[in-house]
Amino acid sequence: MIIAGSLITIEENSYDEALEALQAYPEVEFYTASEDGRSLVVVITTENDHTLDDLCQQIKTHPQVLDISHHYFHFEEEVEEIRATGKKPDLSGFGKRRRVGSADA
Repeated sequence: MIIAGSLITIEENSYDEALEALQAYPEVEFYTASEDGRSLVVVITTENDHTLDDLCQQIKTHPQVLDISHHYFHFEEEVEEIRATGKKPDLSGFGKRRRVGSADA
């Protein structure tokens, strides 16, 4: 399980609409907003990094959402498994996504 503390940047004057859109996602817990109402502080809980990435891409489809930036990650269960088994985690999803049209694609 991954817990991400994140900021969601939204369009000016779209606080109510953005908050309503986020309430449709049980994985997203809203905590507070910046004084200007343009950044929402949330915690996102998902099973793995791929699910987190897919969820963030879906949230970004809302017209009020400009960007999502993650500021911390907590994945205690994975750390416990590493300690217990010595098995290295799959971190393949923590790299940047390739962008369509980029030279690397």
